[in-house]
Amino acid sequence: MRWHVYPDHEAASVAVAAKLAEFVLGRPQATFALPSGNTPKRVYELLVPHAPAFKRVCVFALDEYLGLPADDPRSFAAFFREYVFGPLGIEGGRARVLNGAATDAIREAAQYESMITAYGGLDLTFLGLGGNGHIAFNEPADVLEAHTHVAALKPPATEVAPQGITMGIGTLFSAPKVLMLATGAKKSQAVRAMLRGPIDPRCPASLLQAHPDAEVFLDTAAAADL
Repeated sequence: MRWHVYPDHEAASVAVAAKLAEFVLGRPQATFALPSGNTPKRVYELLVPHAPAFKRVCVFALDEYLGLPADDPRSFAAFFREYVFGPLGIEGGRARVLNGAATDAIREAAQYESMITAYGGLDLTFLGLGGNGHIAFNEPADVLEAHTHVAALKPPATEVAPQGITMGIGTLFSAPKVLMLATGAKKSQAVRAMLRGPIDPRCPASLLQAHPDAEVFLDTAAAADL
């Protein structure tokens, strides 16, 4: 695992966007797993000038709040429509999100996993980092789930919903290439546990240490405890 430190969130976002743009030029029909949230938002904005290169890319959202329909503005489906699918021109079957309003969440998780397999698996996973070391909705635990599953959430996510559906650790790390963006002082302890601590399911991100091709992009605040 390699990591890079940049002066601020903007510089780190520019570096990640450049990596993603470079990757898709080499693999124009790549399948990506992408995150939602404030941290990657700037990366997606920076990719808009490269939108023509993404016309054959397939994107799977990492996770979704359980109980939220796709038209709820708090849903990750809404986020992806606004910041990823629309601006990058990703449409139809190439734009995949979990159905938070599914009546059978376990079945929804299994079907999502099957769709990823049907597309030939993931080529690249892009991750954010939670303040407690979680990735997607894989929260710290004694044992982590491998595949897409229903997950109990922890604060502050519980302000939106008590549960979510998320790709599991095995699915996320099945991609040959993994990128992570972590910025801000609130992430510094999780960054230290991820990069310097033991591989431990109580810091899910620490499993990145075992991935053969993972890169972490930090700003100086997030790297302060290294």
